[in-house]
Amino acid sequence: MGVRLEAENIFHGAGFHIGETVLKNGMMTYLHTHDFYELFLIEEGEIYHFINGRQDVMRKGDIYFVRPEDEHCFQRGNCKKAQFVNMAFSGNIFQKAEAVMNLYFDTKQNGSSVEIHLPPRMELAIQAKMTFLAREKTSLTLMVRQDLVVSILLDCLLLLYSQQAFEESVPEWLEQACLRMRQNQNYLEGLEKFIEIAGKSQEHLTRCMKKYYHVTPTEYINQIRLEQTTILLETTDDSILDIMLECGFNNVSHFNQLFKKNYGLTPSRYRALNHSVINPA
Repeated sequence: MGVRLEAENIFHGAGFHIGETVLKNGMMTYLHTHDFYELFLIEEGEIYHFINGRQDVMRKGDIYFVRPEDEHCFQRGNCKKAQFVNMAFSGNIFQKAEAVMNLYFDTKQNGSSVEIHLPPRMELAIQAKMTFLAREKTSLTLMVRQDLVVSILLDCLLLLYSQQAFEESVPEWLEQACLRMRQNQNYLEGLEKFIEIAGKSQEHLTRCMKKYYHVTPTEYINQIRLEQTTILLETTDDSILDIMLECGFNNVSHFNQLFKKNYGLTPSRYRALNHSVINPA
């Protein structure tokens, strides 16, 4: 059994605690459990998350919801630097968010911890809230800060229950094909590789992607490529052109158009703002 963390020693009466963690070497953090809930968002790189005897690989844009008494620890994955923002919160705060969710969903779950992959714009929105909450500790009242924690939970719970309903209906062959397409070499090879992995005709694959993921196979591949460009924009000094080519795009105008459509910013503006938030001077 690892170290047990107690809310009363961490929250200091606030009902929550939030902070950022950077993993720069391969050392594993200490195994621990706790009497509170926890939510953490991967901001950069790749992280191995060991929880209740299993290992999950988490990447930028993944968010993990951990329940009381879960035993877990972290280790940097296959990257130079891994960073996540962590929010721990009391059962009372969770119950406030769950009470709102109960108005719309049946939230009687099996008690297991869950991982969510955030859509790009939702990732930016939740990250902005969590980063603001971690750093703005004097100008807001405690009640307002707690309400902001609840709003973050509602964002994540909404995605969680929507995702669970979605995953129950997706054919296994399609889910596995989409997961394999997230591997570096596969998304670089593009649509033909997707069709090969799926083992279906292009027409059937397209129909199923539109039905379950609401995008075409090509749009799905571009989403994966765009996610990779954001990692390189944040973590390297490579030129935007080199990053674009490395991630599988070969048309500057098309790339800029797709990037702005998904993130609401040009690649250069995204890089400037992202470094100012995640890597402040």
